[in-house]
Amino acid sequence: MRVVASANAFTKTLTCPSSEDISSRRLPRGKSDQIARHIAGCDFCAAEQSFLSAYIQPSEEYKPAEMPAHLRHLAEALLIGKLGKGKLGKAERFLQGSDIGAPLTRTGFRV
Repeated sequence: MRVVASANAFTKTLTCPSSEDISSRRLPRGKSDQIARHIAGCDFCAAEQSFLSAYIQPSEEYKPAEMPAHLRHLAEALLIGKLGKGKLGKAERFLQGSDIGAPLTRTGFRV
């Protein structure tokens, strides 16, 4: 049995637009129309567009959560190397009240 690659193989070619262009909603009108025409005739890009449309990121901007002050103090102290007693303030009190450093059980929970 001999397998011959057909001209219509299900693969991305040099003429296919990038994944970013396929999933972008902010392209100039001319380029957007060109990509739409390409997708209409290319099974691979049509499938890629369908796949990517399920995973489009929301248009709203992502704002990372603020780092708690005691964690920031701990991180700064670790980076600077100031881990002497009494120098960490809130971070040190937080660590003393936590279970960090306690041995793990077989289930992965701290004792």
